[in-house]
Amino acid sequence: QIEGGTQQAKAVVAVEDPAPGKIYYVLTDDLEPMDGAGYAEAYGNQNAWLDPEEFKVQLVEKAERLNAIAQSHGAKWSHYIAWPAITGAEWAAAQSKTGAWPAVIDAIKDSVRTQAAQGHEYAIHMHSDYDPRFPDTILRYDTGTDGFWANHRRHGWAHNLPALGTPEEVATRTGSLYYYQARLTELLRGSGQGQTVAARLGSFDFGDVPPEEAKSMEAYRRAGLMAGSDADGNKGGMTAADFTKSLYFTRDDDINTPADDLQKIGILQFKPNPHKHLAFDSDDADQLNGKVAAGIAAFTRQGKTAPGVHAIVGFTHAMFVMGEGDWRSLQGGQFSQIERHLAFVQENFVQTGLLQFATSSELAKAYWDYYTPVLTAVYGPERQEGRGTFVYPLQLLGAQIPVDAAHTHRVTMKYPLYLRAGAYKIEVRKNGRTIMKTWGVPTPFNDIVFDVDDRAAAYTLHIYADETTGKVVRALRWLRQKIKFF
Repeated sequence: QIEGGTQQAKAVVAVEDPAPGKIYYVLTDDLEPMDGAGYAEAYGNQNAWLDPEEFKVQLVEKAERLNAIAQSHGAKWSHYIAWPAITGAEWAAAQSKTGAWPAVIDAIKDSVRTQAAQGHEYAIHMHSDYDPRFPDTILRYDTGTDGFWANHRRHGWAHNLPALGTPEEVATRTGSLYYYQARLTELLRGSGQGQTVAARLGSFDFGDVPPEEAKSMEAYRRAGLMAGSDADGNKGGMTAADFTKSLYFTRDDDINTPADDLQKIGILQFKPNPHKHLAFDSDDADQLNGKVAAGIAAFTRQGKTAPGVHAIVGFTHAMFVMGEGDWRSLQGGQFSQIERHLAFVQENFVQTGLLQFATSSELAKAYWDYYTPVLTAVYGPERQEGRGTFVYPLQLLGAQIPVDAAHTHRVTMKYPLYLRAGAYKIEVRKNGRTIMKTWGVPTPFNDIVFDVDDRAAAYTLHIYADETTGKVVRALRWLRQKIKFF
């Protein structure tokens, strides 16, 4: 207080967490098909059409080979799979008479299920040019090659889908994320991974001015997505940064700028690093090893990890990872370089306790848990209890936030998008006792709200789902509202 009134000021107080931090190593790739026509190196058969063999080799065989290499050294991949390309493949299957397209689509789905169950993450990668429901998307089928092609002027996302929209409007930002997140995560139901919270956009097309970026962030939040990897690429820049500048909460209207107010955060960005990033398709083992060692040095002081959550993030496109033979080869070449590299990391950094492998969603949840100012909840692995009843353990994010009878928090979370149409009743239980129940589903954006007053308690989400029962319940609810009106 000063003479004549009051004046507000901010005081900055530096507080250092005495506990050591954690360093996560995240292996990421964009998993999408490529024909390679016009490229100096033949990444596909270069006949100018995307065909079933290219889908099989690039989306199944290369991904599974990378996964097997990673697993042998305790690592895991985060695959950003261009699921709109699967929609394009389904369109091609309707034109084709060979039977090859349905077989490869089934193979991709089976691969996602089995590989996710082994710990690898599959997250959405929005190349919108493959979906014929989107504006100006033009697909063409070629009988001679049994292949198809898309309008690559629409290869991104935000510039093709300007409207924010609703979950039911698929040709909007919200609707497209809902549709593809629901399709993909339904395949992951038995994987044991729980809620997937990360995504990467095709061509990093998040929008490049504040109003458009804010709109995209709102679409992410509506779909339950908390993290991305598009910063700087959205403006045509290098989507990579130095180790200490690559992981941050964004402003609420700019993914390229770290938030300066924790009450106004957007989403989490994790860029590949360092500035000349870990490139799994071109760096040899020694180069990859050196970059990881530099990351360890950036995050440690006298052999102790600096407080907080840190990330080393590598990047590639699986289709660019080449073996010793032609584009179909899965042996030698860059696969051997990656194997040598992961063996080095496991021996020198994982076994010494300095580093741990993680998926993109695991990194995002760990960062959110450490830094968020608002208690948040995400759902864990699904367990089925009888016909049409699905149970999920809930994970609270916000480890530094007091939670007890004197500090009760109203928490908002998403229930699974793939149950939007089928769910008719939802409960949240605390140590087995129901604390929230609603028949009013679907909620506008799959949000449910409940109170948390005990960090040590076991909170679980119970969803009762059956599409026929759901239609009856919604019809009865509508009728009841009409009777009240009259």
